[in-house]
Amino acid sequence: MWSLIFVVISPALAWNTNATDTLYPEEVPTKPYYQGYQLPVGSKHATPRNIEYGGYNYCSMPHPHIDTYELPAAILNGSVRGSMAGLTYIQRHQKRTSYHTYQDEDIRYDCSELVPFLFGENRDSTGLLNAAIPVHDYVYTPDSNPYVSSGYVPHGSCQFPQLTIGGLEDGFQHGRDLWNVYGDKMGIIPAVPSLDHIWLRRSNKDLTAQTAGGVLRGLWPNHNETLPIHQQRAEVDTIGSNYPCEKRDKLKKDLKKTDIWKEHDEFMVPVLDELHKTVFGESDYKYEKWSDTFQSRLCNGYPLPCANSTSCASGNAAAQVFSGEDWEFYQQYIADPNAAEYARLKVGLLVGEIIDQLKETVYNHSSVVYRHYFAHDGDLAPMATTLGLQTMKQPGMGINIAVELWKVEAVDDNESEQIPLPPITNQNEHYVRVLWAGAPIRSKLGNLEWIKFDEFVDLWSKSVPIDIVEECKVTK
Repeated sequence: MWSLIFVVISPALAWNTNATDTLYPEEVPTKPYYQGYQLPVGSKHATPRNIEYGGYNYCSMPHPHIDTYELPAAILNGSVRGSMAGLTYIQRHQKRTSYHTYQDEDIRYDCSELVPFLFGENRDSTGLLNAAIPVHDYVYTPDSNPYVSSGYVPHGSCQFPQLTIGGLEDGFQHGRDLWNVYGDKMGIIPAVPSLDHIWLRRSNKDLTAQTAGGVLRGLWPNHNETLPIHQQRAEVDTIGSNYPCEKRDKLKKDLKKTDIWKEHDEFMVPVLDELHKTVFGESDYKYEKWSDTFQSRLCNGYPLPCANSTSCASGNAAAQVFSGEDWEFYQQYIADPNAAEYARLKVGLLVGEIIDQLKETVYNHSSVVYRHYFAHDGDLAPMATTLGLQTMKQPGMGINIAVELWKVEAVDDNESEQIPLPPITNQNEHYVRVLWAGAPIRSKLGNLEWIKFDEFVDLWSKSVPIDIVEECKVTK
């Protein structure tokens, strides 16, 4: 309805290859002692942009942006005429506070500028909402509570792991950038969010609802009505793969028993020992908690943790932790022989839902052209595996996958001096292009920058379980 037809036009600003290459490191360190690692850089408010947009930035990953977005090559060179027929966009939430906190945190986390809302409305038989008082949370930590005064929980005004004000502002910008590309330029996101043409989904975590509010406000700054966002039951939610799956869980446990993973753990021992002694004495604070603590601090402008003014975590130790986390994501989702099977059991049901929705659009069974999923790194990483991502660092805040659906028609030889594509069987045929962090995905499965819809469905459907209940069982 809003799609624009593109013929031969002048190219947009080319992808910044040097910046984009940082998303695809040729070598993920085999030892997590990576010297020269660039620590995340953030602030309390919106995350500063990289000088060259499109590079890896853990605190706010790149996404489709008007300065770097290019049309598919087949349309740019005049081989086909085409219009965008649909967009499915899957993203991680924006930057947040930490999941893990420890006793006697040396900073006071401040979330006073972000007001989290949660209240109910009464919908009557006519569909009208009878307005309730819009109540919001206000977090406080009275010293009279012995658990607070003893340092059992950190002081401050945050309900961990809520979004921070900077995460909300990153969401605003994320939405504005999506509008510039897919609304104003491509015409696939409608100017008014009609429920006939948009479909929204999130996980059961508050983080994704808070992110959605920011991103959608960036998309539609003048919209004043509520918007429904779909959510599955927490016990079986396919975002987050909350459904029970013994085989999936066993694959993850078995990976951590492999020699290469044990070697990785051994490499991390001196790093953890240093951090334990420097910050916590003889604490048993776990490796993944360090990574969580460091990213939430650095992305939101807080310093690395200190036990006192002279005993603080070093930047080198933090770099080694982040580097080690990169290795773990790479090993689990790319290098491990069971990576594809693990991803299939973890995110395959969600992939199947998305494929079904794409089919509905192609076969005119639905008028929805724009679908947006708000999820987590534990969803984006395995989904990238199902799409054949060649290599991976840990997916940062706001990491995203865009599945673009294109409707094209062939161009006669006398209409273009360019060499046309192989003959298209139907007058109109659908193609798919997949973007990872705003750039065409580099996939080991083939050319996902421009692939026939049916071929793409056949390829991606291999990651969809046929009978998830049976396939999740472990043979004794």
